[in-house]
Amino acid sequence: MIKCGIDIGGTNVKFGFFNDQKLFYEFHIKTPKNKEAFVKEIAEAIKEKKNSNLITHYVICVPGVIKNNIVELAPNCNITGLNLYEEFSAELNCKDILIDNDANLAALAEARATNTKDLVLITLGTGVGGGIVIDGNLYNKNGYAAEIGHVKIEFGPHARHCGCGRYGCAETYCSAKTMPLEYNLKHKTNLNSKQLFDLYEQNDIDAIKNVEHFARYLGVLISNINTILAINDFRIGGGLSLASDLFLDKVIKYYKMNTFDGLKDTCSITKASLSNHAGIYAAMYL
Repeated sequence: MIKCGIDIGGTNVKFGFFNDQKLFYEFHIKTPKNKEAFVKEIAEAIKEKKNSNLITHYVICVPGVIKNNIVELAPNCNITGLNLYEEFSAELNCKDILIDNDANLAALAEARATNTKDLVLITLGTGVGGGIVIDGNLYNKNGYAAEIGHVKIEFGPHARHCGCGRYGCAETYCSAKTMPLEYNLKHKTNLNSKQLFDLYEQNDIDAIKNVEHFARYLGVLISNINTILAINDFRIGGGLSLASDLFLDKVIKYYKMNTFDGLKDTCSITKASLSNHAGIYAAMYL
């Protein structure tokens, strides 16, 4: 029995293949841009690498709001309106397909991988996603729960415009795509987050300021969420988690500066154990 995890992101699509509860092969492609050919291109990528007839189960993680297998909202991916189950089941000739929001599935996989009953996972990638697990179950009543990237954290006249159509969302300050924007605007450059962190490690003053401001926004975001949930376990996943040793201490500092005294020392903020691979590992744990 072979399971396949497909983690669709705004930049890349990652694939993981599992046999006997072990990952034995993985690869990635650039996220297709053509909406009409989106599912077909992903299915063809699988068929080029593996005999799809041998794959019995698929778990597909989608960066957006999913209701009844239809994408209702996907700010960072051109797939709104697609019935992904219908199209994937036809292309892959398989009915055993689980499709849901990427951060929700990643949160549930993280909880099961670490035997944790209650946690909040925040994924920092092309966008900012979130998943909430309470008593071992995913909290997602109507498909819109835990859209953490679209919690407003900036209300000023210069609040950044978000792909969801609103202004000041966490995604416009804390994602891998938007995190370096402050530095790039000042220096008229086009650095990505890795390049910015490289400058940070070289003690570049403006890079240090940029990372500090990013950490403040993320710390405030976590404080806002925990004021509502009072969950003592927050995990950071997604591509930016790979650099978490450079910013997590600052996030914790700003979290403590902006939360209730009773929540300051009871909340753990750490890198997710599945790091940037929780999406594909959902196929193993779910």
